[in-house]
Amino acid sequence: MIIDAALHMRLIRVDQMQAWAAAHARYRGVAKLRRAIEYAEPASESPMETRLRVVLVLAGIPKPRVQIITA
Repeated sequence: MIIDAALHMRLIRVDQMQAWAAAHARYRGVAKLRRAIEYAEPASESPMETRLRVVLVLAGIPKPRVQIITA
């Protein structure tokens, strides 16, 4: 998801996307944007990681934690 990449590179923040979506609620596709924002994860480091996470969540599995550092 391009949103994950933009968040990871700190080009935009989730709150900025949510504010834009709220201000442009009547625009075409904004409902889909809101849903994509729900699935966004700034710590995701690759497109395949994002795809797997979204597939798991859409299948009903709880949103997994990403980039876990174990000691």
